[in-house]
Amino acid sequence: MAIKKAVQKAKVIAIKSHEVQELKCLGYDGQKLVLYSKMLNQVVFAKPEQLTPRCQLSICGLVWLKEHFGPGVEGAEPNVFGFDGDMAVQYLVSNCQSAGHYSPSRVRTEGVYRDGDDAIIINTGSELLRVSGNSSSSSHDQLCAYTQVGQGLGLTASTVCASRKDVKDLENFVGNWTFRQPAHPIFLMGWVATAVYAGALERRPHLCATGRRGIGKTMLRDGLGGVFGPAALLVEGSSTIAGISQALDGRPIPVFVDEAEMHAGNSLQGIVHGARSSYSSSGEGRVVGSGSGKSRSAPMSSPFFFTCIQPPTFEASDASRWLMVEVTGLKPEAAANPSRFALDEKYRTEVGARLRMLLVRRWPAFSKSLPIFRSVLLNKLGDARLAETLAAVFAGYWVLKHEGPVTLADAEFLATKLRETVDASKEQPMDEVECLTSLLTKIIAVRSLRGDGKQSVAEIVQRACDDDALADIQLQRLGIRALRRDDGELTLSVPVSTSHRGMHSLFIGTRWARGNWGAVLKRLPGAEGTTQRMLGIATKVIQFPIPVEFVKPVANGEVLKKAA
Repeated sequence: MAIKKAVQKAKVIAIKSHEVQELKCLGYDGQKLVLYSKMLNQVVFAKPEQLTPRCQLSICGLVWLKEHFGPGVEGAEPNVFGFDGDMAVQYLVSNCQSAGHYSPSRVRTEGVYRDGDDAIIINTGSELLRVSGNSSSSSHDQLCAYTQVGQGLGLTASTVCASRKDVKDLENFVGNWTFRQPAHPIFLMGWVATAVYAGALERRPHLCATGRRGIGKTMLRDGLGGVFGPAALLVEGSSTIAGISQALDGRPIPVFVDEAEMHAGNSLQGIVHGARSSYSSSGEGRVVGSGSGKSRSAPMSSPFFFTCIQPPTFEASDASRWLMVEVTGLKPEAAANPSRFALDEKYRTEVGARLRMLLVRRWPAFSKSLPIFRSVLLNKLGDARLAETLAAVFAGYWVLKHEGPVTLADAEFLATKLRETVDASKEQPMDEVECLTSLLTKIIAVRSLRGDGKQSVAEIVQRACDDDALADIQLQRLGIRALRRDDGELTLSVPVSTSHRGMHSLFIGTRWARGNWGAVLKRLPGAEGTTQRMLGIATKVIQFPIPVEFVKPVANGEVLKKAA
């Protein structure tokens, strides 16, 4: 089907072309040859039997075929089109086999990619550029990258770099708003820089901007999204991750999601999960199924930008992947006299192209600054992933404002300046603490001598430790055994088995609904594996002490009565 579309698309162009078309043999994929056609600006898959003379015209071009297999070539027997089709097929098959198995990672759609340790490749959609140090090149022969058909990046080799005024325009635009913390504007500008480098980064930070209704969050999104021109995808919170992945088509460009509200439901949670896998590079992408029954890779290397009033539910594993920015108001002077950057879309696109070219040229400074910020933040935070996330944003902000790499002293000063935000990020609960909190705060129906009602598990634990037999029996039915030691310390035992129905009922709606709570709770201080009797049956459990403050005492031994 793909080969038929290629024929229909380029049939007329191929016959009328008077330029030698570039053709590369990329390898083979099963029974299909994989070719890069410069005329089609895309990678083509075709079986040898599909490469008829007309199909060869569409993929290779008449001039190229005549030059290599025309009347002047020894042994060629030209057909009615003026070239030897059988010789062409033999050439393509031989060269694809020599290239070996085709890897999709060799295809570079529009975006910025890493090329070695100190260089990047920029596929603008119409040309390929290579930036290393202070030099750049547009030679295809030196690059292992191939242009795919798309919307382009809105950049060319002739695009000039942004001036200090352009950078100041962006800074002033972000400065139209007030934020909960002074570091938040820096996060926004740093995120813009890292989004330009998305395809070249191992870690791609995501950002969520929240604020009350009517504060101008959509205008903020449109302004920052406009910096990227066609190199950005703007969607709504009701979109699906499958639709976003299809629209991206492997392009490492930022995704802006407006109205990413909690009530958007499963579609938004799917986007959050997709963003989690998009945060870091892993092989050739996520492995997914297909209609043919064969697996295929679906790479996604996009940083996400959410705007919302009420953020979606982020799991603990997302805390170090996302930067939360709270917008508290639009400055009166900005509302009365909006900046040109906010109102003039054409101007914003032009400035954005210059800003992106500036960042592309400053890649060497960014790549040298990144490990310095990473080292400083890792030493300060002790959290490797959070340090990676913040280091990328800090380095992006730095190179947007400075031409050379950061020094150790400057990196430490910037980290100190952002102390409040960094310290707030460190306060994210550990998985084992979150798991225990989810367990103890679960509200369930209870029965006591004072009547029926509802209590939290923590309150039932307190009753059981105070020799309430009914509470002890109910806890054992749920899979929990609570005991008070002689020294007054409370201990809890929970079953290791992930098939325990009582424990499953307590973790409904949490990350541990499908089990594995034992492996997480075992990380608590003093936890150990042992055997405990539950309703007279010996059961393998995880036993651990729980701090007294985790168990809320029951006032006067009462329960919450059911409403009449």
